[in-house]
Parts: sequence; structure tokens; C-alpha cells
Amino acid sequence: MRVRDPWVGDHVFERRALVALQEGHAVLDFPELDDWCQLAVVVGTDAAADLPEVTDQHDLDDPEQGTAYAVGRYTLSASQRRVLAVTFRHLLTGDPPPSNLVKAAGERMGRSSQGLTNQLHEIRRDINVERWGPKLEDAHQLGDYLVKLTRTIGWNDLPDEHH
Repeated sequence: MRVRDPWVGDHVFERRALVALQEGHAVLDFPELDDWCQLAVVVGTDAAADLPEVTDQHDLDDPEQGTAYAVGRYTLSASQRRVLAVTFRHLLTGDPPPSNLVKAAGERMGRSSQGLTNQLHEIRRDINVERWGPKLEDAHQLGDYLVKLTRTIGWNDLPDEHH
């Protein structure tokens, strides 16, 4: 999160940082999100009294409306989804991660580690093209993004023999 205010100046904090804003005006940016998001915050008693109230667009008739993640603009084939589900199976099951993620997935699928590494790199690269914020840097970040954050990969993608 990037904070700009008279007390902090212009500073980028690590993800999940807690920042206590002081009285006055602050502007917050969230470069870790997939799309540009900026908030202007006013802290203080009656400090915002003469400011207009603004809201984001919201369609009450659309129950599926929510955060638009970059992966929504990238189509994963059934084969890619299966590879991702087997590779990140530990995130679906809650098991500890294997010591070598790619090697373990390759053994489960009967594929070479290099071929699997290449495919994961290609998927990560394509998703990064669509992202606004920091790029996914490795397979672990790709798994967290696709399984935990966006919930793009789930149980339905995992072949029965890998449940």
C-alpha cells in the first residue's frame, strides 16, 4: 500500500501493513491489486463535513459482481487447469507443500520437471501481462494467486486420482 499524507510523506508499505493515519487528508494506492485503486481518506472530527459523498458503481441485480482479477481476462484451458490443480494440490487440501513443488507435480502427472516448469512460467507470464500491480515472481506466488486469492483453481479442476 502506498500512503501519501503530511505525516508519512510518500511511502510504500509492505503487504498487510497496518498504518495508523493521523488527522488530515491522506491518499492511499494499492499497487498489489490487479487494477488501479486509489482512495482519498479524511481523518478528523467534521473534517469531511463539506466534501461530497462518492461511491463505487454497484449493481444490486448482479450477485456475481465483485473484484475483477486479471486472471478473468486470461482463459485457462482444461489441460492448464488440471496441471495447476495438481501442482498446487497442497493449497487445496491444506497439506504442507512438497519440498520441490515442480518435481512432486511432475511425478504425479508423469511429466518432466522442465516441461512443467516451462508451462507454469508461460501461465505466470501471461497473467502478469494482465496485472496492474507487482508481478507474480514464482510458482508459489502463482499458486497463492490462483487458488487462494482469485479461487480460479479449485477441487473441480483436480483429477479424481489426485483427490
